[in-house]
Amino acid sequence: MVKTHFNLKHYSMKNLIKLTLIVAFMATGCFTAKAASGDTRGVWANQISEVVLTDSIMMYFSRDTVSGCGIVNLKVPTRNLNYAISFSKDTIIYKKGSLKDDISLLADGKLSVNGEKFQKVESIETVEPYDMPIADSRETVSKRLQEWQLGSYVECGGDEFYVSIGTNKNSFICGKYHGMVYLRAAALQQCYEGSVFTQNIRMMKNTNTGEVSNNHFQNQLEFLTHLPEIDKSKFQPDKCFFGKNGEIYWSYVKHTPDQIQINGCGETYTFSRRTKANGNLMEWFKFEP
Repeated sequence: MVKTHFNLKHYSMKNLIKLTLIVAFMATGCFTAKAASGDTRGVWANQISEVVLTDSIMMYFSRDTVSGCGIVNLKVPTRNLNYAISFSKDTIIYKKGSLKDDISLLADGKLSVNGEKFQKVESIETVEPYDMPIADSRETVSKRLQEWQLGSYVECGGDEFYVSIGTNKNSFICGKYHGMVYLRAAALQQCYEGSVFTQNIRMMKNTNTGEVSNNHFQNQLEFLTHLPEIDKSKFQPDKCFFGKNGEIYWSYVKHTPDQIQINGCGETYTFSRRTKANGNLMEWFKFEP
């Protein structure tokens, strides 16, 4: 069962994967909670960088084109989170992020963040907490898989933190805890047969498994605006499937009105319906089919 409350003291990699199936900037106006407008709130990208901006959170992912180092900056003002992270396979450097960021919407509709320009690839609309609809038939499972993962979530304590954002088309994580650093942006596509999960940005250092990854697609904007079609023949009845371009196919297993199970990688992933009573979210987002 998916946990809707992330406990940094008692969280395993297995539960991290389940929850995720269920960073801002280094320069010069001030970003504060509720600073985003309907025009700036959303997912933005250019060739090497991707930004997600909500009412309460800013996440920025990029890479140094010379050194190859990954860059992840995170701001959550209400939780006093403000990190600028440099990620390489040898060294991870954490610095306090800047207090101010120059963020503006340009006349051509693009977003400028400290002089770097971005094109919007997805809008986000914040809504009040609500009881998400049940999965009342097999035909509605793909919609519920999408909707039940919407929202932002934050947990932090000491020097550990976990921040996730789920939109209608994308999924983001910035986490540091228990000897693991996990920073990523991914596209999520749903269909009758299950889910397709593609990480266009993945930075991972896991002392528990020995994994060290620093992977970035060559062109973030091109990928996010031209998602590949789902190849339904790749869904396997009893396991996940890894495609040649980094996509992972998770096939449908079964569902109840309040839970959906799909074939994960080495285990079964379970998604639970969120309600006003059990949501545990910082922000709730509007479902857009």
